[in-house]
Amino acid sequence: MEYMRNLSNLLSKTNKRIIANYIFWRTINMWNDILGKTFDDILLQLLRVMNGLQKLMPRWQRCVLKSENLLAQATGALFVRKHFSSETRKEITDILENIREAFRDIVEEIDWMDNNTKNAALQKADAVISKIGFHDICMNDTALNEYYKKLNITSEDSYFEILLKIEAWDLEKYFLRLKEPVDKHEFVQSASTVNAFFTFKMNSLTLPAGILTMPFFNRNYPKAANYGAIGTVMGHELTHGFDDDDYITSQT
Repeated sequence: MEYMRNLSNLLSKTNKRIIANYIFWRTINMWNDILGKTFDDILLQLLRVMNGLQKLMPRWQRCVLKSENLLAQATGALFVRKHFSSETRKEITDILENIREAFRDIVEEIDWMDNNTKNAALQKADAVISKIGFHDICMNDTALNEYYKKLNITSEDSYFEILLKIEAWDLEKYFLRLKEPVDKHEFVQSASTVNAFFTFKMNSLTLPAGILTMPFFNRNYPKAANYGAIGTVMGHELTHGFDDDDYITSQT
């Protein structure tokens, strides 16, 4: 409330032209990647001063990233159907369970925890939900069509109109989820994402298919190489469930 009072006070004292310019700039900045070369050049001048950036990402790469972010399940489905296998999923599951067991061994051997704290940590480690590769929706065309059925895009739409439709559709889905049971196995990111995540509120560890490829993992690598690469990522993410941000969070 104090913040809102201070903001209201600031706005009442600020010249309306300054406020209008700020809103206009924020809007332009939000949509800068679709406004053409003129705005690209202006943005590059700003970023060159702010952080030394010498050139912007090519527009085709920005388009790919935009598709991955806004249509995560669809792009994820395309990726896993071509680049991921059930054998990889099983092998990654085995590695993760071995990393979890190694973590348990470490907890059991440390001498600075009392027994109650150790037991709580072990129970939480056992309860961590592993989400490996992709959400099952990626392999189900019927489920994918149902997921996107309210997103109506036509070949007549401009790029800007498509983005607005996706934003509106995504916002509606976001609010409708408030009425639905929590899906603890949901993938928020695209399965093609090259990253790994520990989600505190879900007590879950997510390893998208995008990171389960070279150089982090290859089924033809020696086991030591895979454990040293993707195994390190797994251990890093698992310990996030016990760092100073999440050490008191419930196992569920």
